[in-house]
Amino acid sequence: MTLHPGRLSLLLAASLAGCLDPNDGTDGSPGSGAADVTPTAVFLPVAGRVTIAALPESPFTLRTGDARVVRVEGDTLVGVAPGSTRVEALLPAGKRSIAVTVERGTSPLGARVIDEGLSDTSLLGVWCADLLTIFAVGSGGVILVSHDAGSTWQRMDSAVQADLTAVWGLSATDVYAVGARGALIHYDGQAWRRVQVPSVDPLLGIWGLDATHIYAVGTSTALRFDGSTWRLMPGTGNAELWSVWGTHPDTLFAAGQNGVILKWDGASWRAMSSPTQLLLLGLWGLSASEVYAAGIRGTLLRYDGTAWRPVKIPSQADFFAIAGTGRNNIMLAGNSGAVVSFNGTAWTQAPQTASYENFRDIAFDPAGTARVVGWAGTVVERGPNGWRSLLGAPVLLAATLGDDGAVWTVGSGSAVFRWKGAAVDRVPVPVRRDLYGVTTTADGSLVAVGDSGTVVSRSHGEWSLEFPPTTVLIRSVWADRSDPDAVFAVGDKGTILQRRGGLWKPHQSPTTVFLRHVFGLSPRDVFAVGDSGVVLHFEGGDWTRMATPTTERLRGIWGTGLTDLIAVGANGTVIRFDGRRWYRLAVETEKELRAVIGTGPTDIYIAGQDGAMFRFDGASVVALPIVTAPAYLLGLAQGPGGSLIAVGTNRTQIQLSR
Repeated sequence: MTLHPGRLSLLLAASLAGCLDPNDGTDGSPGSGAADVTPTAVFLPVAGRVTIAALPESPFTLRTGDARVVRVEGDTLVGVAPGSTRVEALLPAGKRSIAVTVERGTSPLGARVIDEGLSDTSLLGVWCADLLTIFAVGSGGVILVSHDAGSTWQRMDSAVQADLTAVWGLSATDVYAVGARGALIHYDGQAWRRVQVPSVDPLLGIWGLDATHIYAVGTSTALRFDGSTWRLMPGTGNAELWSVWGTHPDTLFAAGQNGVILKWDGASWRAMSSPTQLLLLGLWGLSASEVYAAGIRGTLLRYDGTAWRPVKIPSQADFFAIAGTGRNNIMLAGNSGAVVSFNGTAWTQAPQTASYENFRDIAFDPAGTARVVGWAGTVVERGPNGWRSLLGAPVLLAATLGDDGAVWTVGSGSAVFRWKGAAVDRVPVPVRRDLYGVTTTADGSLVAVGDSGTVVSRSHGEWSLEFPPTTVLIRSVWADRSDPDAVFAVGDKGTILQRRGGLWKPHQSPTTVFLRHVFGLSPRDVFAVGDSGVVLHFEGGDWTRMATPTTERLRGIWGTGLTDLIAVGANGTVIRFDGRRWYRLAVETEKELRAVIGTGPTDIYIAGQDGAMFRFDGASVVALPIVTAPAYLLGLAQGPGGSLIAVGTNRTQIQLSR
């Protein structure tokens, strides 16, 4: 945090005054067990007002030490002019002292969107109509289309709200998509329209031979289209079918739940002997005697015209799709960006780094370029020049200002972005985990933390993995910019870690709750917050638990000093520490608040659910205009030039500045 010299002197004056205040018990200090007041440290803008309360409730009188700085109106203090003073609270039990700092005050920071995605929905199906036209479908009825081979994308009106799980077509003006609640829609080049079908069961896959032989499968359902009417196909029983493929109207295959594989013989679906009971999600083949089925836990089966047999592949990922252009070009795609390919001789893991999101479908265009879609609006491409990202909107969870002046953000699917100037670039990292926190250390390196004990650092342009003594989710990391050994991380099961001399060591934690954020004022004043209203404090020795007035989940903490800390969390929770105790601040929301940061004690920002943002000026918490919705803002960080950065869902990055 950077403070102007004048503001720093005011803060130091208030802090020193608090240290020098006698409060030896004879004036009714907390140590005497007598009544007290709250707050005991106040930062106000000029004309700002804060109400003082007695604890427990009792009559009292306020007396200002300098009416030129702050005046008293009953139980309320009103900022008059910049400066510092003390206010005495006269209670039946004695005097209490309140440190007051009044600042000139500023207007709220303005906001602008730096970057955001087209859609953060999970894309579940993709189909290439030709060399230029690509359709992708997903959750909530989302349909995206590109008319320039993936360079740009637009949203289409799908006419349904149901999740769409698969898409297939005959041309760019004759496309079908299926989904939940029996949704089947058709695009004729002008608009998507719902098609009536004789089923309301979920439809999970669609594929066809030609305009009069199109097939859709789903839960206990299989349908066929003869060019004019959709009809039920007998023989599916209770099978949950995820995919369909074939070579002839009388030779079709379907696969799905519990390793079920059915074959259509022209009259009915009939069960085939399957060597697995694991879920099968993808089907593709070259002929009636060379068909492949892919599924979870690295499952791949091959049918040779006589029997289905397992195929050993170098991955245990859950695979959702299989497709190819020939025997020497077959591809599987699945969770955490897993891709396995066959070149006609061997199955190998593809070294792609375009995305580590969970992949859900594959489609090849007529030239053999593959498009793969997945979670967080992800579309990646494998073409003649290798892998590249075409589209994506990962959840961004944290940010940090690097020594290079760039803002670095991290998020789901190993997402790392670098923003400087006009460019927002995705940066590949050597890990396939969600990343939840990032910080800049004293030596200028970046440290990011994430799922399953993941720690990855970047120094001198190179990324490297680090190995902390834990496999739990690490949720947050903070580093002191002056001490290379003051790097702290917290996470699940009360985990607290510190990196010293390049090695991570665990701290003894006084809690087992999920710790969700860590922040420090110095290497010997570090705070962590988490579930059940937990706030922990580290002063160089043991971590201790602080008493708080809430049991809500706390998500973020920030402050300017030991008499000015703010923590935020679930159900609109905002609490402040005044040097003696945590107390609640009134805020008119029940939204989940995820992050807090500021430029000073009278300019503090809070962000959270549905893009909500609030400002605390030392006197009150006030809602600010929503800049982007429905983005969930999940992290706040310092930005370049004294600005602040907010990040969240849909790849959202917002800059707050004056």
